[in-house]
Amino acid sequence: MKLKTIIMTITLAIALSACTSITEPVIEAHGYSPHKDDINNIKVNLTTKQNIVEEYGEPFIKGIYDDSYWYYISYQTKQYGFGKRKYIKINIAEIKFNQNTVSFVKLYDKSNLNEIKFSKDITNTSGKKLSAIEQIIGNVGRFRTTKREIEP
Repeated sequence: MKLKTIIMTITLAIALSACTSITEPVIEAHGYSPHKDDINNIKVNLTTKQNIVEEYGEPFIKGIYDDSYWYYISYQTKQYGFGKRKYIKINIAEIKFNQNTVSFVKLYDKSNLNEIKFSKDITNTSGKKLSAIEQIIGNVGRFRTTKREIEP
């Protein structure tokens, strides 16, 4: 009887400790974006790409075909238990270059994020999508069951 009581007490303690993640949010931060003061230090037609990289590191995103646009992105999220993740803070620094020097700088946050025009295009990947059955059947016979000797 005592063993049963101890097991129930431990189980209850573990269950209650798991409940703390429901009441306490998990806050995560990702990425890096220069702050307002840092953005003010970037001088149009004077600051170069090299200056930007030395000061802030490589950007989060560069243009694929034209690297004249650089984006530094940071965001902070909050999530309770298994609930939906909510964005607390979002900062995006957009830097446009004309050749090697800065021609435009703007900082976006949650208040003016709707000014950014996002593309609705989808980048297709090459190859064929396989179903789970096709993947399993395709792997049959590909694995060796016997050990192979290592040659010197």
